[in-house]
Formats: sequence, C-alpha cells, structure tokens
Amino acid sequence: MRKKRGIIAAYYTSVSFLDRNIGVVLDTLRRLQLEDDTLVVYMADHGYSLGQHGRFEKHCCYNPALRVPLILRFPGRIKRGVVHDFTESIDVAPTILDLLAAEPLPMAHGRSLRPYLETGRHAAPRDHIFSQYLENEEACIRTESLQIHPLHGETQAHRRYETDKPHARRYIRLYDLKKDPGEFTDVAAKEPAVVARLQNSCSTASTPRIRKRGNYHGSGRARVHRVVPRPRDA
Repeated sequence: MRKKRGIIAAYYTSVSFLDRNIGVVLDTLRRLQLEDDTLVVYMADHGYSLGQHGRFEKHCCYNPALRVPLILRFPGRIKRGVVHDFTESIDVAPTILDLLAAEPLPMAHGRSLRPYLETGRHAAPRDHIFSQYLENEEACIRTESLQIHPLHGETQAHRRYETDKPHARRYIRLYDLKKDPGEFTDVAAKEPAVVARLQNSCSTASTPRIRKRGNYHGSGRARVHRVVPRPRDA
C-alpha cells in the first residue's frame, strides 16, 4: 500500500511540475510579444491508471488510460468554450495544418477539428472512437454508452509486474457505461447482438492499421479527447 501511495504522489507531483512549466512557456510568449501569432496545443499520448482495476499503467483500454487532455489556444482565432464530443489523436495533425493554412497531409486518417474551435460544433460529430494497444493486441470501440474490449492475445503482455487481475489469453468484454462507468461488470454474455455489432465496427476501424502476419501494426492507438479552447489569458 505504501508503494502505491508513493506512485500516486509521484504522478501528481509530475502533473504539478508540468503545469508550472506550461505557465513559464505561456509567460515567455507573452513577454516576447509572440502569443498573438502562436498556436499552443496541449495534449498527451495516453492517460494513466492509478490503481483502477488493480493497475498502475497505461497499457489497457480502460477509461483512465484512454482519456487525455486536448487544450488549444490561438488568441483571436479560437472561440472560447468546451467541447464534449469524441475526438481522436489522429485529428490533431489535420487540425494544426488547417488552423495554420498549411498544405494538408497527403494521407490523413483523422479530420480537422476547426469547426469546433470556431463554432463549438461539427456537422458530423463522431459517434464512437477506436483505440488499440499494439503490444497486447488489445483494441476497443467506445461510444457514449458502451465500450467493448476485444483482446486477440496472440502475444504475451509485456509488463514489469503482474496486475491484480491478469487477463486471459483471449477475451471480449462489454461494459455499459451508463450503468457502470467504472467498467467493473462485463455484460458481453448478456448482449451478443451488441457485441457482434461493436466487434464488426472494431474490425472495420482497425483494418487499415493492422493485418500483417496476423499481428497488430500501424498508427498507434487513438484517444478520447475533450477539446478545450482556452481564453486569451489562459
């Protein structure tokens, strides 16, 4: 228990250190009179579990590891507000290029979030996100109310420790996020039609990114973001 408390304390210390240094960067942009011409993007590549489901790690599809911040600031060009629709990490590069009036990527898996930043809305908001962790051959589809975790299990999970609840070699888990936001109760056996539908969506989403000798390869995992345009004095 003492070690676990230490891990949590160290994590929060790191967050506080990062927050302070982001303030240093923003203050420097203001002092050099560069803030009006600088797009600032704050995000992370993964979340982190701090004891949820017996884990202290990022290598899974549970919500604490899945969700990351996404905060953008561009004075005079981004509308202040908070957006709660789904986005993915693959949306960030198209968004930056769009905001800077740069040439788009020759092939982009994501889409620009500029409509959210200018109007707070998107004509076609996502109804789900896809995520995968390549080493575990683990993937998931998340909607507003459901989340499915298929684990292919053809390779062993690579960790420096055993979790409190180690997974089987292959499984499919379904969580009702409305009734069970903590993802504790697997309802896959009770909802075969829902499992089939989401599993098909998962296969469709992953097809361009995997299928090399039966293993996962590709562009890395997507995340659940919340786009938070910040005011000028953020």
